Amino acid sequence: MVRKNTRIPYGFDPALAHVGDDPWLKLQTINEYLEDCAVVPPDLAAWLGTAIRHADGDAGRLVEGLGLKRRKGQIARYDRMKWGARIWELIECEGFKKEKALSTVAEEMVNHDIEPPNRKALQEMLNDYSKARSQAINPAT
Repeated sequence: MVRKNTRIPYGFDPALAHVGDDPWLKLQTINEYLEDCAVVPPDLAAWLGTAIRHADGDAGRLVEGLGLKRRKGQIARYDRMKWGARIWELIECEGFKKEKALSTVAEEMVNHDIEPPNRKALQEMLNDYSKARSQAINPAT
């Protein structure tokens, strides 16, 4: 059972063990599971599945969605999960209201010399992370 507002030591969530991995490392890890005819971990399956679904048959969008390539000025998929996790952490662990968490992350992006996306894109980052986290914790849902 996952308890709301539970702090995870040092920001590590074992349910999302691969969330910070480089996209190529994620693909190599998935390949190892497939070669062994083993079940791919839920967080990796969600990462790959989300990229495929959002690509909608476009190879360029798939590569971008996996974080292997990005359009100029666009945040890579890997970074999207990282920032989505940060928004989630502010809401669930720090008790921020959603709007405050979104604006705080936008400020943090500026502090990291990243041009923050609009509010809708920040919300999508949160949604993607929340969905991946939920699938990793409860694979049957």
